[in-house]
Amino acid sequence: MRKYISFFSLINIVMNFSCSNTQLLNEKNAAAKEKIFYHDSLIAKSQKKGIDFIAVGHLPQRWNIEMDFDNDCYFVNEEGLTIKAKPNATFISDASKEIYTSESENKKIELIVYKEKCINKNDKQSNSSITKVIFNNITYEGCGQFLFDERLHQYWVLDYIDNEQQFPINYAKGIPYFKIDLIKNKMTGFDGSNKLSSNIELKGNRILFGQLNKAPVNTLQSATLINQFISNHLVDYFFREDKLVFQLANDTRLTFKLKEN
Repeated sequence: MRKYISFFSLINIVMNFSCSNTQLLNEKNAAAKEKIFYHDSLIAKSQKKGIDFIAVGHLPQRWNIEMDFDNDCYFVNEEGLTIKAKPNATFISDASKEIYTSESENKKIELIVYKEKCINKNDKQSNSSITKVIFNNITYEGCGQFLFDERLHQYWVLDYIDNEQQFPINYAKGIPYFKIDLIKNKMTGFDGSNKLSSNIELKGNRILFGQLNKAPVNTLQSATLINQFISNHLVDYFFREDKLVFQLANDTRLTFKLKEN
């Protein structure tokens, strides 16, 4: 039987950070890392199973939901209702919320994630958002959050474009790279021609990038791909043999390796 996340178990995290030069910086780093790293918590286990979003609540009764955007959505409540549904490929988003839908035996589950922090006295360090689930004309209210792979928090150097390996010698100004900072929700980098910087949002196995630098016409392939399919785009990512892979909307794959020390 599938083991579901228990009520109010959104976050169980630990700190693991290097000593800094001053106590103040040390405290700031500790507080920041508390917000993002799961380690051996229940959330970490859910993320490793491929779950992209989880939520729990107690109105009008206890309930929880797990959603894998590429596979299944599971919803249960304390009365014993258990629903397995298939998420739709698209979702609706506006300035205040995002709406995801799933279908189960001709019945729709609607997951609404509001862009407003969920206040939970039992979970003060949570990055969760106000969440509602609507099923069979009943609205369930609680807190939820997107999961992500914390291995993203690294310095990544372009290794392949599809099956073509990339080498520094081929880039006069330097090989492209992405440095992803999950604490600040920022990405900085270089596309082979221009320096890059943008805000990012982690949405399960996808990264929403903000506006990046506009690449000049007839420039490097890497710069063109980044400009057209990463800037202001929701990009699928996954890990393969400790390498980070971006699956772009045009089916191109950008593979990154960790920067060597």
